[in-house]
Amino acid sequence: MHEALGILLGLLAWSVIFVPLFIVWWLPGHREKQALKAAARRREERLRRRAPGRAA
Repeated sequence: MHEALGILLGLLAWSVIFVPLFIVWWLPGHREKQALKAAARRREERLRRRAPGRAA
């Protein structure tokens, strides 16, 4: 029983350390991808407004 409790506490400690590190590592790239998608969408909208027959 005590071993299981120790294992659970160890896993909890590792997750407390590594989850924020993973989020800090992952978020900047994810935001950059979102920004690129938003820019492509805006460009597409601009083209669609300028030439309605071509981009549709």
